[in-house]
Amino acid sequence: MSNSKATCYLLAGAPQSGKHTAGEALLSDFGPPLIKRTIFEMVNPDSTEAEISEKVKAALLRQAEEDGDFIFLSSLERPEDIDRIGDIKAAGVEIVMLVVGLESLDLYVVRSSRELSEGDVKIGVAKSHAGIKNAMPLCDGVIFYDNSRLLSSTVIDDDTIEIEPDLNLQACIEAGELTELSENVKDWVREFID
Repeated sequence: MSNSKATCYLLAGAPQSGKHTAGEALLSDFGPPLIKRTIFEMVNPDSTEAEISEKVKAALLRQAEEDGDFIFLSSLERPEDIDRIGDIKAAGVEIVMLVVGLESLDLYVVRSSRELSEGDVKIGVAKSHAGIKNAMPLCDGVIFYDNSRLLSSTVIDDDTIEIEPDLNLQACIEAGELTELSENVKDWVREFID
């Protein structure tokens, strides 16, 4: 991978894939700042979609300029998210995308904390997967993890469940070349590598 001044670890995956929890497990010892679109949405609830997108862009570029590695968590469902990846790539930042996914639509539905229909979940997964495909050419490396199994889960209260993921490395792509492939690669990963 290239020797740029900063690396963006792009944690990507459909809603309910477990990107946040997986990111904590994968990058816990690393500890770079986390940039997450929903933080900007919560802090600026009256902002338009375009204003939020510009705030995310500014935060990503500011972090890159400060010569620091960082994590960008995104489902990549919005075209603006792909634009942000292009912005940070143009700034000379190395991008390593860590893709987290589940082996079935049923698992996404079960893990949905909101009352979403199967159709809504299916649309979210399809949009996210399309975004991941669009982002892959911008990345210096792409690593796929299946998050279908859990090591443990603990109910903290009515609204909180603590989850320990069992991440299964599926495939690695470096500089556009497949460099590692699991013997039991999941079908959802094949969608990206075939």
